[in-house]
Amino acid sequence: MLKSLEVHWSNDSEKKLWLFSNVVAFVLYFYIAICVPYTHDDWDWGLEVGMKQLLHANLNSRYSGNFFVVIMTRFEWIKNIIMGVVAWAIPYVFSKLNGENVRERILYFFLINLFVIDMPVIMWAQTYGWVSGFANYIISLLGIGLFLLICKQYLVTENKKIGIKDLGAFLVIMLTQLFLEHVSIYLFLLSAGLFFVSVMKRKNQKQFALLLSANMFGLLIMFSSSIYGELFSTGVTLSHIEGLGRKFVFSPEDGLGMMIKTVVENFVSVRIFQLWRHFSWLVPVILFLSLWVLWQNRKQSGIKGKVLMVGNILTMLAFAFYMYQQHIAHNYQGLDVSLGLFYVWFHVLICLMLWEITDRRIARVALFFWISAVVVLVPLAAVAERNDRLYLVSYFFIVITVVMQVLYLFRKAKEEEKNKIVIIIGLTVLFLFFMRCVIYTGILQTTLENRDRMEQVIEVQGDSLELVPYDNAGFLWFEYPSTEERVVYYKEFYGIPETVNVTFP
Repeated sequence: MLKSLEVHWSNDSEKKLWLFSNVVAFVLYFYIAICVPYTHDDWDWGLEVGMKQLLHANLNSRYSGNFFVVIMTRFEWIKNIIMGVVAWAIPYVFSKLNGENVRERILYFFLINLFVIDMPVIMWAQTYGWVSGFANYIISLLGIGLFLLICKQYLVTENKKIGIKDLGAFLVIMLTQLFLEHVSIYLFLLSAGLFFVSVMKRKNQKQFALLLSANMFGLLIMFSSSIYGELFSTGVTLSHIEGLGRKFVFSPEDGLGMMIKTVVENFVSVRIFQLWRHFSWLVPVILFLSLWVLWQNRKQSGIKGKVLMVGNILTMLAFAFYMYQQHIAHNYQGLDVSLGLFYVWFHVLICLMLWEITDRRIARVALFFWISAVVVLVPLAAVAERNDRLYLVSYFFIVITVVMQVLYLFRKAKEEEKNKIVIIIGLTVLFLFFMRCVIYTGILQTTLENRDRMEQVIEVQGDSLELVPYDNAGFLWFEYPSTEERVVYYKEFYGIPETVNVTFP
């Protein structure tokens, strides 16, 4: 079978495959978007209360994300288009960032889609499977990709004057600031660092100053809501709203030293630990790829490479021991701290091994994303929120690091093997997409059946309504109301009379 894959592609055939792959990916994402129902607080946002939350910022100042939630919960066809386009655009934009030719972009595109479909189900449910989560977490991910694409162009091409494209970039970046607080802080710090680099190199200083200004204005707007003033003064805010309360892990009355100590401890024992909790399987994958890279470069690396290979193998053994303690021996005592420290070491070791990649551009890009996966979590170390969706950006940055390692090894492969690799990965992604579409077809059927039942009750003016449970409900985030208040919103959203007694599965 593998011999049948030994085809030699022309530039024209590669471009056709690139176009075909993007069309198929968009169609599949669009179909999944059609199947994603409204859940959790989508019903609130689709009502007048949601418009008030957007205009008055009484929950947060995520104006961009909240704007998308408001329009996506009012117009289902807009929801389908936005979710389909954005889900497709994320792998497309990131593949344009790093692929040097069409075939590499195809490989990059396939691999990112592979990791998107293969992300932990709980993370999927809180992002791709939930309209409100998608509006804030997935659209902001596209914004990050666009920001990095703009920065790449500024780093490569010199422009002495500010043009219309630069003003457009200013608007896009400022709006990207208004999705998630920790992402806003990360982008501001990144733009400040890039501006410093542009000053040192005396290249596109005006453009990078514009990007820094966009991030600064966006950051000020993001933290303009009164809830942040309450958080910084009392250490807690929105405590009266279930699931939306925010609080610091320290008391504002603590001294600076104690605050820093508490944040560092929370970062190691909670943030780093939680980051790897749902995709710990990636640890041996990254270690194996790093070992493979070191082996490929063993002649150039010398004694340093041998030391790193030994450290890699010992780290694999240590990880196996921790997994035994966690999943077989079920010994959880002190595991969050010790595993958190292990992951800190793991991140340092991978940094050292990534620097041994002989293709310096791949090494720099891989290091940038690997370090960014941790840096973007630093602001979250100060707060007590623990939702899995908080780690989406870090997960994606880690994925890009893995993809860059694969890309490096791909360039080292024999020419006749490269086409086989691309085709096999592409077919794997297509199969996983098919399986995900099967799951969401069942979800759509349940949604349509529930709506038929609603329409019948409204038409005959019935007094009771029994809804059908979802199969594969793990792919949805609170598919039915979790509080009495949400029941009221649910009924109003679907036009169900208040007198109707709704039985939820």
